[in-house]
Amino acid sequence: MVQIRQHLVSAAVSIKVTGGRKNARRKVCIHETDNSKNGSGADNHARLQANGNSRQASWHWSVDDKEAVQSFTHDWQCWAAGSTQGNNKRSKLKCV
Repeated sequence: MVQIRQHLVSAAVSIKVTGGRKNARRKVCIHETDNSKNGSGADNHARLQANGNSRQASWHWSVDDKEAVQSFTHDWQCWAAGSTQGNNKRSKLKCV
């Protein structure tokens, strides 16, 4: 069974790596880590975001084989698509 929990990014960090609290909530982007290095699971990816991700990128959830960690509530417009249109519509991403 996969554990589900929150490790929410602070508002101070969120405003630097998101489009703000204007997500239409039609879809959310889930970051599947697909990183098999020791210690690189969902928890570390969530901590990366909470500690101020060095990239201007963000995603709502990090998932590995043990847990799913929510970094942003769904009202935050995350920057995962690489384009304004993609971040607004998510039309070309495999997001749910």
